[in-house]
Amino acid sequence: MYSTSQVIKTMDPLYFRMGVSENLESLAQDGQLYEYSGEYYQMNDLEEMLDEIEAE
Repeated sequence: MYSTSQVIKTMDPLYFRMGVSENLESLAQDGQLYEYSGEYYQMNDLEEMLDEIEAE
């Protein structure tokens, strides 16, 4: 079974990359992701990393 995203990725890679980019930007605007130097990080992961650093 194929997912819609797999079909779009195969048939129209440019459109797929645009969609991925827009989704990442939307998640960053909603505060679910943090973008730094073109890389995206989940806020939960960053919070856990900070907690570990502070615990040391």
